[in-house]
Amino acid sequence: MKVLFLLFSILCFSNSQANTITRMHWDEDTIVSKKKDTVADSKIPNVVLNVDQQAKFKYGNDSLRNFIYDNVQYPENAREHGISGEVIVLFIVEIDGSISNVKIERSSGNTELNEEAKRLVKLLSGKFNPAMKNGQPVRAYARLPIIFELDE
Repeated sequence: MKVLFLLFSILCFSNSQANTITRMHWDEDTIVSKKKDTVADSKIPNVVLNVDQQAKFKYGNDSLRNFIYDNVQYPENAREHGISGEVIVLFIVEIDGSISNVKIERSSGNTELNEEAKRLVKLLSGKFNPAMKNGQPVRAYARLPIIFELDE
């Protein structure tokens, strides 16, 4: 069994206990949104949509992959019924690196997978360096796609 993550290229990790393949992928334009039309929400004040430097996971992309890998809990019902799918989670990285306003931007079509993706993102709170604008930390949107797949 293995867990597969995509980040610019494919990297594989072996895990004898895993019964799933969970992939996540992003690039600089995916993890932090720059597109006003996809994330604008007039109800959330002081979120900067056009930043100079995007929010980043403090410990690097390898650590982010490992964190997701170590903490993912494939929902039992989804596992039993062979359900897989991609979830894109949209959230705000606050100026202190915490995470708020976690919501599903694109659903997998399965509530349990959506909730697991949200849970994983919430666990990342405090583990980001904030986005920067004019040399100052700012609140900014970020998104993280997570693909849940079962091993054959």
